[in-house]
Amino acid sequence: MVRFQTLDAGIAGFVGRNEQRGALATAWKTATTTGRLAVFVGGEPGIGKTRLVKELCRSAHREGGIVLWGACDEEIALAYQPFVEGFRWLADATPPDVLRELVGALGSELIPLIPDLAQRIPDLDPRLSDDPETERHRLFEAATELLHRLSSRRPVVLVLDDLHWARKPTLLLLRHLLKSSLPMHLLIVSTYR
Repeated sequence: MVRFQTLDAGIAGFVGRNEQRGALATAWKTATTTGRLAVFVGGEPGIGKTRLVKELCRSAHREGGIVLWGACDEEIALAYQPFVEGFRWLADATPPDVLRELVGALGSELIPLIPDLAQRIPDLDPRLSDDPETERHRLFEAATELLHRLSSRRPVVLVLDDLHWARKPTLLLLRHLLKSSLPMHLLIVSTYR
């Protein structure tokens, strides 16, 4: 069983933003029943984008959804940073036997996104070495298959916070997820300025 991430449980009640909260709730319902959906929450710094998304995540969590949260950082600017953060939490919170099922045959291709995956699943096949484009494609396919398997168990909210600071590889992986033909009960929520 996958444990859930707690998101600032001590924050005082959330007031206002009924229209935006309603739109996010509708998007979540659509993702849980129909399939993959992406929502972009934009606005000026400090306006409450992240807090609004945390409220959605609390609701999704209460309804049995899995919340994966990652953020881009202006100073660090790592490739795939929000995916690394979200997937790392998933790997840490999931028993090794369940994690093995989730990562599937392409599990070793996920090591750039889950650096300690080989420690969690010691007998992974070695990662294939090829030209950079082919390696990136296998990485993207492995990430997509992971989210496909995970969301077939329970619907997933994947938060990519501060997407305006994302590096190009992060955006390419996001695009790949959105274009994939694999069925997923996945809501991708990205905040940006």
